[in-house]
Amino acid sequence: MAQDRAQRIAGKIRDGTKKQVEKIISEAMVRANEIKQRAEMAAKEKKKQIVEKGQIQCKLEEQRIIAEAKIKARQLKLNAQEELLNEAFKRAEEQLKKIVEKPEYKSHLQHLIEEAVSSIGSRDLEIVCGERERAVLKQNNFLDALSKAISSKMNAPVNLDISSETANKIGGVIVRTKDRRIEVDNTFEARMQRLKDSLRTKVAHILFSKEIA
Repeated sequence: MAQDRAQRIAGKIRDGTKKQVEKIISEAMVRANEIKQRAEMAAKEKKKQIVEKGQIQCKLEEQRIIAEAKIKARQLKLNAQEELLNEAFKRAEEQLKKIVEKPEYKSHLQHLIEEAVSSIGSRDLEIVCGERERAVLKQNNFLDALSKAISSKMNAPVNLDISSETANKIGGVIVRTKDRRIEVDNTFEARMQRLKDSLRTKVAHILFSKEIA
């Protein structure tokens, strides 16, 4: 009987041990599956982050390239604008050099002086000009006649004198008050520069008004 009892006890121990082992293995498998699932989820999330990060980087790179291209295109337009303006004014300058040699230059000179005097609004003025203009103004009392004509238009006496200072310009004159506080530069160069600035704005508007933002 004792032997049988011992065998029963040994059997229970084996059965209990087997169940414990099976339980342990089962729990281990569950934990392993949980770990595996978490690892897979983590890997997927990491992959997603990597993909998203890559997409963001690609988008940023695309935006950078587009921005650089827009800047480059704008600079090319500005360069083309300036080149066209310079070429146009170079040709205009050549034409102005021819005008000062013509008889009608005298009437142009008169208009420039009248315009400057009207802008200043003062009565006692001096004219700064080149040797060619000086000769024209002194010829046949032209300056005196001009002073009287302007005085008549302004209904006020206007005194015009030729400054001893010489302006080395293509043509035109500088008119200023005797104290030099007010000055109108009506030389050809100054007028061309003012026109150039105005045209530059207009050309830029035409070039960039339809530019994609």
